[in-house]
Amino acid sequence: MANPTQTAKPIKSRPGFAIGVSSDQLSAHLTLVQVELGDRFVAKDEIVGELNKAGIVHGLLEEEIQRIVDSQQYDVTTLVASGAAPVAGDDALIEFLFDTSPKKSPREDGDGRIDYRDLNYIQNSSAGQVLVRKTPPTSGSPGMSVFGAQIPSTPGKDKKLPKGANTAVSADGLELTSEIEGSIVYASGVVNVHSVRTISGSIDASTGNIECNGSLKIAREVKSGFKVVVKGDLEISGHVEDAEIECEGNVIVKGGFFGSGAGRIRAKGDVTLKWIEGQTVECEGTLTVGGEVLNSKLYGKSGIVVKGSKGKIVGGEAASRFLIRAPILGSDGGATTNLRVAYDVDTIKRLKENHAELIRIGEDNVRVKEGLTALYKMEMSGKLTPERQAVLTKLEEFKKEVPTKLQELESTRESLQAKLKEIQNAVIIAESKVYAGVKVYFGLIYREIIDSMGPTKFVMDFDKVMATRYDSNSDPSADSSKASK
Repeated sequence: MANPTQTAKPIKSRPGFAIGVSSDQLSAHLTLVQVELGDRFVAKDEIVGELNKAGIVHGLLEEEIQRIVDSQQYDVTTLVASGAAPVAGDDALIEFLFDTSPKKSPREDGDGRIDYRDLNYIQNSSAGQVLVRKTPPTSGSPGMSVFGAQIPSTPGKDKKLPKGANTAVSADGLELTSEIEGSIVYASGVVNVHSVRTISGSIDASTGNIECNGSLKIAREVKSGFKVVVKGDLEISGHVEDAEIECEGNVIVKGGFFGSGAGRIRAKGDVTLKWIEGQTVECEGTLTVGGEVLNSKLYGKSGIVVKGSKGKIVGGEAASRFLIRAPILGSDGGATTNLRVAYDVDTIKRLKENHAELIRIGEDNVRVKEGLTALYKMEMSGKLTPERQAVLTKLEEFKKEVPTKLQELESTRESLQAKLKEIQNAVIIAESKVYAGVKVYFGLIYREIIDSMGPTKFVMDFDKVMATRYDSNSDPSADSSKASK
């Protein structure tokens, strides 16, 4: 075998026998040097003996050595020994025995209405139930060098079980179980089990405001002026009227959300409602509505999706980082409807502050250079007073710090720009119609709809908002439930 793939490092050997070993000690090569050996016959035992003298005792390739002997070929490098590479161990595996998906998309029935019967928003557990199972890491297999030395393997990395509230790790460290009967909440990388509380009536004067450390089911309505705070998930079977709801998990309201405009729902997970009128809903996940949204303020970080054949967003504002989708946007009465995607107020604000700071430091740097020039001239002419010397010292310190500050600001700017770039593929979709009076915003750039249009998809194209005809058949993100109708 000629032309070894890995450069061999020469080792001490007898003249005529050029022996090299790879840096990882997994291969050895031999070259018979004619100028040193002449034309004499070289026997196999002699070659093996020279390799052994050089310490090469493992993985000798008998056939390759015999080929050298048979050919008596000089000045050709041949692989004569091959070691065994170590096999790295496998990392530990964590298997979740429940649904960890942050998005639990509701389905539509044949009439285009949300089917509330099988949402699985609250996943229940029993005491002692295994929630997570771990397969421990393996140590791997050691290798062997051509010198006969063991090469240690790299063991796999271990992983901790994601233990949270009301869970326990088994004695062998391989299972995470629920300590109580309750609801499973997977958030921030840990598994918690919260007790599920059920209120058989409404939230009203008879109950007062409610705070629940676990998950909560409310059998009827939440009345005007009351507040519900939930650490887990929340399920409301009836309507919500002008109430304030704060939830660290998912929220499902099987009725509508309406009133005088004083109501607000805030959730860290997904929010699903039947319809909304004149209210505010904010969530970190996906906001899903099964019908009309009228004159409301919506924010769904991952997306806003209005379902059903009569689903529409009319009036008010809706904002999301990635997606706004509804059958109808606006109304034939020309209601002002503002729709915003690529919407990340915090990042845009920080980017503006970063830009202003870069300009400020740049301007300060120019003034410092001018000041230093003047002070250096005073120093050279012997006119630098102690007070001015102190100023000179401060300016020099500032000048030294400028490159580091600028580098930090540039790094922050790149990070913020990359964050905004992630949402450049945001989209607004009107599945059936978009009316005049609708304004679609992509970041700071917007387009006002003057004439009504049919099915339309809005996207950002450089510095313009482009509108194309929307075709659900060619859209992989379109709801599968629509295709089945």
